[in-house]
Amino acid sequence: MKTTIEIDDELWRLFSIIVLRERGERKRSKVLEELIRNYINSRRSFFDLELMEAFERERKAFKRMLPRLKKRYAGMYVAVRNGEVVSAAHSKEEAATKAYKKFGYTLIYVGYVGEERVVKLPSPRVIG
Repeated sequence: MKTTIEIDDELWRLFSIIVLRERGERKRSKVLEELIRNYINSRRSFFDLELMEAFERERKAFKRMLPRLKKRYAGMYVAVRNGEVVSAAHSKEEAATKAYKKFGYTLIYVGYVGEERVVKLPSPRVIG
């Protein structure tokens, strides 16, 4: 998976130098992956893995339905519960509020029906 994140320039520069010295060039993503994995493992008691897996199932259901949803809900946000659209609105908050009014405060996934915005930022380079 390719992900873009914002990191302070000076922090990224120092991180890149340390990784370069310790592991050689182009290992930053591996170090970041290790750090993220360690962070998650150290906090497993703080989150409910079953709840996160259920949320991921709803997200995947939304992604599968997206081609069909574009015909009816283009430009809108839809709330998905148990693999089905349960509300739609022009804002994320409104779609969620409608779903919660129908079903109570339960697990839902709210997604935008349209083209995802992708922002690409260049990675800083260490010259020296």
